[in-house]
Amino acid sequence: MKQNLPKLLISKKYKYHQKSHIHLNREQKLIRNGIQKKINSGVYKLEETSCLCGTKDDVIISETDRYGLNLKTVICKNCGLLRTNPRLDKNSLTEFYINEYRDLYMESKEVTEGYFKNMISRGREVIELIRRCCAGIEFKGMDVLDIGCSAGGILVPFLEAGATVKGYDYDRRYLDYGNSRNPALNLCFGGLEDLKAEDKKYDLIIINHVLEHLSSPEATLEQVKGNLKPDGILYIGLPGLKNPAYYYSSSKSFLGSLHIGHLYHFTSASLLRLMKGFEPLYIDEEIKAVFRMAGGKDAAYGALLPEYDETLAFIRQYENDFMWKLRRLKIILTDLPYFLRLVLPEPVIRFIKVILGR
Repeated sequence: MKQNLPKLLISKKYKYHQKSHIHLNREQKLIRNGIQKKINSGVYKLEETSCLCGTKDDVIISETDRYGLNLKTVICKNCGLLRTNPRLDKNSLTEFYINEYRDLYMESKEVTEGYFKNMISRGREVIELIRRCCAGIEFKGMDVLDIGCSAGGILVPFLEAGATVKGYDYDRRYLDYGNSRNPALNLCFGGLEDLKAEDKKYDLIIINHVLEHLSSPEATLEQVKGNLKPDGILYIGLPGLKNPAYYYSSSKSFLGSLHIGHLYHFTSASLLRLMKGFEPLYIDEEIKAVFRMAGGKDAAYGALLPEYDETLAFIRQYENDFMWKLRRLKIILTDLPYFLRLVLPEPVIRFIKVILGR
């Protein structure tokens, strides 16, 4: 698929060169190569899209993703939103998530205890943030849904608080792991199409690091509105574009956040533009956000200024800033225990703790 768009690459390393920007083990490289062959042969079909603002006035800022796949990232000159274009079409994207996503994304094929515990910790952060935003909220008796739940760890604190919980995901290994840990997590294979078929309203819906993966985030949010109670709460977590600690923690640059699964790259402003029908209770650039159904009232999100120049300047600043290169080392060292927990068996983690006297 040929694009005749202007290019304004962030730097030379954003040219397509068939090499991964992050470390991949042997199996991950084989998976990456298989995906590229599927794209080249047409097994995985690409589609060109308009920006969520409705325009096609784009500039290419990268010709590759972090795995070395030949996928372009563009920035919209009208609003400043970044997106993958062209991208996998809906059917190809579903096949990718079912067959390859986890094995490409995670170095370990197995669900680790460390990963599950980390998700439980994430759930505790979410529940505390909601408590701060909604004074006096009681989770006992609430119906809570997690879309893209993985192994369901985020739901554990809500279950412990007395809520009835449910989760949807496409990875059966992670679903089976979570259900084996606690059948009350009620983790189910599926996604938004299954939610649409439900005749059920939830008190709280969680969409954590999922919206950026979806081809139609606006349609997703409309669907969510249909499954939330009139006073329902929506939590959204995203890898914020203006949160460089996210992509510097595991990579050398912003290129580390560009990958086949991330169709969009949001700032707080670009997310707010999508949130018609929701009242923001909290949002930051990380992005962690809490919304409430607005009861038919729309906030004045249309007044948000375009971010084209600001976004490009931000990425370039942190791509070339010497102090951030020094801070990157600190971030990597700080996050190292977390990444070790993801890939090492629990007995090995315990042994390391004994050796370190922790």
